[in-house]
Formats: sequence, C-alpha cells, structure tokens
Amino acid sequence: MTSTLTTMNWEPLPPREKSSRQQRRRARGGRANADASHEGQPKKNVPVKGDTKPKRKPNRPGFNSYLKVLLDDATMDRLFDVATRIQKKVQDLQNQTDESDEENKSEAAAFETATSKEKVEPKIKEDPSAEEKQESKAAAGQSPGPEKKQRKKRPLSFKARSRASLHMTFFFGGENLCELPKEELQDWYDQVRDRLEMAEFVVQKEDHNNNAPGIKEGTTEEQSSETAEDLATMTTSTVTGDYWFDVTDVRIFPPGRNNLIVAHLEATPAWHVLHNDIRDIAKNSDSKGLNDIVAYSKEKWTAHITLGNIFGGGSKGQIRQAFSAILEELTEELMQEGLSSSSSAASEASVPEGTATNPQERKSLFKATTFGIGMGGPMPEQLTGIDLDWGFVYKPTKLGY
Repeated sequence: MTSTLTTMNWEPLPPREKSSRQQRRRARGGRANADASHEGQPKKNVPVKGDTKPKRKPNRPGFNSYLKVLLDDATMDRLFDVATRIQKKVQDLQNQTDESDEENKSEAAAFETATSKEKVEPKIKEDPSAEEKQESKAAAGQSPGPEKKQRKKRPLSFKARSRASLHMTFFFGGENLCELPKEELQDWYDQVRDRLEMAEFVVQKEDHNNNAPGIKEGTTEEQSSETAEDLATMTTSTVTGDYWFDVTDVRIFPPGRNNLIVAHLEATPAWHVLHNDIRDIAKNSDSKGLNDIVAYSKEKWTAHITLGNIFGGGSKGQIRQAFSAILEELTEELMQEGLSSSSSAASEASVPEGTATNPQERKSLFKATTFGIGMGGPMPEQLTGIDLDWGFVYKPTKLGY
C-alpha cells in the first residue's frame, strides 16, 4: 500500500496591531453608539436641537456696526481730559522707576569696585566660568549649547485714545447689520426709529466722519461752519430729562486681562428700559441675523467708555498694583474738583436745604449729558437709493423742546 505525503506551507500570521487603552475604549464606545442607533435610541453626545448657539463670527475691528450714545461736547472733553491725565501719571511713574533703576545700578557698580580693591591675595584656583566652559567645549568640537537669554520687561505705558474715538456702545450689531437683507433692515430700522421717537429722540441728519451731527458729507467749508454754529447750542446743552448718566469711577478692564482703562457710567432707569426694548426688537424678529446678534449679546447693558490701552508693566499683579495707586489718586482729584464746582454753583444759585450737591453724596465723579443716539462703524447701505437717518437727537418736550 502506497502512502501519499502531503506537504503544507505555513505562512506566519501578520503582526497584531498595537492599540492604546484609550483607542480601544473609543472603539467600544463607537460600536455602542451604532447599536443604539439601530434600536431607535438617540446617539451619545448628540446635542438636542435648540440647545446650541449659532457659530459666532470672529471679531474684526473696523467691520462692526453699532448704535452708540452721543454725549455733549462738554462731557466728551472732560472724558478725554481724564484719559490724558492717566497717560501723564503713568509716564511720570515710569520715569521715577527708570531713575530708581539707574541709581541702583550705580550703587551696585560702586560696591563691586570697592570690593575688588579690597582683594589682596588672588585665589589659587576657581571653578571655570560660563565663558571658559563654552570655549572649552568649542575647542573640543562640542556644541557650546544655547545661552540663556533673560527676557527684558517692557516698561509700563498707557496710550490714551483720541477724542474722536471715544464712544459708548448702546446696541452692538457686529457685521450682521450690514449683511441683513433689504426688507429685514428696513423693518428693523422702522421699529427702532418708532421706539426712539417714543423716548423723544428725534431723527436728525448725522455725518459719521467725526463731524457734528447735521453736517452732511460733501458740504463746503462755509456751509459746514454755518451748520456747526447752528448746532453749537445743541451739542453743549444741559438737557437731562430722563436720559443722563453719572460717571462713577475709572477702572481696569477686563478684570482677567488688564488691557484697558474704562470710565464706568451709571445710567438712569429710562436708559435700561430703552435698551431692553431695542434688544427685544431684534430678539422677537423673524430675521436670523438679528436673532444671532441677540444670542451673543449680554442681556444687561453696562454703560462704559474705553479711555485707552495698557502696554507692558510686567505681570498682571504688578500692573494692577501700579494702576490701583494711579486711579485712586485720580479719583480723589476728580472728587475734589466736583466738590469745588458744586460749592461754586450753590453759592451762585439758591439751593434748597437737603439737596445733594456733594459728589460723594451722589456717588458720582461728574454728570454726563446725553445729546442723542447715532450709528457707529460701517453704515448699513443695503437699501439702494434710500438714505436711512441714523442720527437721533434727544429733545424732551417737558424741557421746552
């Protein structure tokens, strides 16, 4: 009987792929989600519709449109003066710091020179210095290695913003306002105009090239001067009515970054009611662009004006310590100025007893007078051939307007 020998060729198995514990856990989670989807159950980590906000556009300075509060010229001049005074105080502080550093360096150099003269017996042998070690490494063909560079601290400085750039944002529209469809922009404008007219803010032609409200772009110099003279009494009026502010303090902002110095203003209740109504117009609109604006805006409005930017100065703690002393000194000066002006005003006019003329009693550095509301940033110009008037002047009827 003949036997047949069968030869089998064995091939090695492919190497097993190595996977981390985290990868295997993710794979098991993916299979579990797939099984759950087949059973009609919602997948894991899938957000419910309506819980997420629309994707926010990156903030691009110079492209944002916003409604802003227009203050009278006297208030703006005073705020700009506060900004320049802060800048001068910071510069004086830095000059004192530089002089102190120079004195310390001179004293250290003198001490080192005196100490070296007192040395009589030279040392027999010392440990090689850092330079000698670098030279020996280079001679041996080794890389000397990177030298440690000490980062030079940038001196503390404050740059005050120009008077023309000082503004108070009332309703921030971002880039959405200039991207709204024509019908949505017209509908939003009509509702905002009607609400402002209820608050006695009357439509007024406004130029947005840092000219006085009412001066149109393209007018001659003679026409501009005549219009400016007509508006001079309006822009420096002492109209308060229900819409005015108290400048309460000057502070560092934002608290976590210490980048800016802002003037904080306390608005009257009428201002907050008006802001909520303007915000609700966008919130209740059928426009997705207006809804997105409200979704990323804060419900509570904090009236403030950025006075300037902080640069350098070391750590956050060092910056806050330096500016705390500066702002405390400035606040005391403003309080004394307000006290003296209130005393002079009380001496010129008969003031009833019990009237709070002391700024400390009113918790205010000085009063800010409202002139109107306008549009800041790029102008929404979707409506071809139709110029929307974005300037609203405050003219309360109970004060004779």
